[in-house]
Amino acid sequence: MIILKFRIKKYLPLLFTIFISTIFLSNCVGLPKPSIKNKTILVVINELINSSKLSPQLRLKINIKSASGLKGNFFVTPSNYGYAIISDLEPGNYRIEGYSSHPVKGSKEGAQIHSLNVNFELKSKQITILNEKLVYKQKPYDATGGWRANWNFKTVTNSDKQKALSLLRKDENFSLWRIYEEKKYVQKPKSV
Repeated sequence: MIILKFRIKKYLPLLFTIFISTIFLSNCVGLPKPSIKNKTILVVINELINSSKLSPQLRLKINIKSASGLKGNFFVTPSNYGYAIISDLEPGNYRIEGYSSHPVKGSKEGAQIHSLNVNFELKSKQITILNEKLVYKQKPYDATGGWRANWNFKTVTNSDKQKALSLLRKDENFSLWRIYEEKKYVQKPKSV
């Protein structure tokens, strides 16, 4: 009995991490149906380049602020899906104020804070694709299984958006949402 309790205590953090990861990944993979809880969709495109034998060892905690002053954050873990879905934000205008990197295993050590300033708008029952994408590279650095990671944000190209949309269109709930198109105003030249 004592051995059983020791094993449970030993593996409880691992089981908890797997449970939370399963919930997180289930929210990232598919589009939810529009509901009171899921009013908007923010798609964060990510590009994963991983030559190590390990899955991505870092995730990013994105810090946002709404136009009304509310602050919050969400996590993005680089994946082979090509995007992450954040579906629990209210409609409105937001600004990403920065992000920090965190080990996936949950350790508090190693977190690094980075500045980033990106504005975006979320509309009800619409999918917004963030204009910046996460590029994450992970590679081995020695024979003992160590790894090294580099990441940054780059401007999303039209090709990136089309690729993400083609992946999203495969989802059974895609037709329940509309794509948010950012209005771009072109100033007419003054006549002489």
